[in-house]
Amino acid sequence: MSNLGHKAVSKDLPQMPETLQYWASMFNTLSIISNWETLNHQDHLSIPECFNILTTVGNYSNAQMKMPSLQLEFKYNSGCMIMFSGKIVRHGVYDVEGDCIAWAWYMRDSVHIYAGVPSCGWASVDGPYTSQTSFSAKPQSSAGSKKKKRTSAVDMEGHISMLNDEIQSMHSDMSERRELKNEHYTMKMNYQSQKNKYQWRCESCSHDILVTTATHQQEQEAKDKEILCLQAAAALQKRETKTWHLKIQYESMKLCTGGGDVPVPSSSSSSSSS
Repeated sequence: MSNLGHKAVSKDLPQMPETLQYWASMFNTLSIISNWETLNHQDHLSIPECFNILTTVGNYSNAQMKMPSLQLEFKYNSGCMIMFSGKIVRHGVYDVEGDCIAWAWYMRDSVHIYAGVPSCGWASVDGPYTSQTSFSAKPQSSAGSKKKKRTSAVDMEGHISMLNDEIQSMHSDMSERRELKNEHYTMKMNYQSQKNKYQWRCESCSHDILVTTATHQQEQEAKDKEILCLQAAAALQKRETKTWHLKIQYESMKLCTGGGDVPVPSSSSSSSSS
């Protein structure tokens, strides 16, 4: 980290050396992931020689860490710590129920290049790893060389097998994504169809309400006209009844006077006589 601090000073970044004094980790990169679903992926910016360390905490349930290239699946409960090479191993964590926070420590070679320091090498089973900056090597015997070649061939076959598994896993993930995309498209089309049906029903109900209102208004107007006609007929009948009543009075008075001419009674006289 001291080389990185000197490099930061040369790059006019005065705050970085002070911050590096409190950086209590051998990793140069930290990501904090909160309530985030990560599909199966690889960390292309990480270093394949280094392991990622993921630690998770929170109040959640039903979390699973999936590594399809290795055909593995782990419980990802709160307080769990998982270490693997994120550059090589395809991994993912799907949505969980609750609140989940994960710390991801890993290495990025871009930081080493920026600071001008070599990155770490591969881990060795026979002993501690050899730094990539070491240019001196001890002479090896022919038997050791043959053993190393056989080991390299085995490692190459294992790497090729891992790559084939990774390719198959990528094809499987692509198929799953294609199916999910088709399912999402089908759900979207069903939603649009249901929405169109709902709009059509609303418009149909509005049209029915308008038709019913217009019909009711027409029926009410027809009833009002019928009532006016009945009132007019009743008034006419009343006038006709009054006219016949006057005629009857006139004929009665004419008979009483012996058939002579009598004055035609008016409405006021008829009312007083009655």
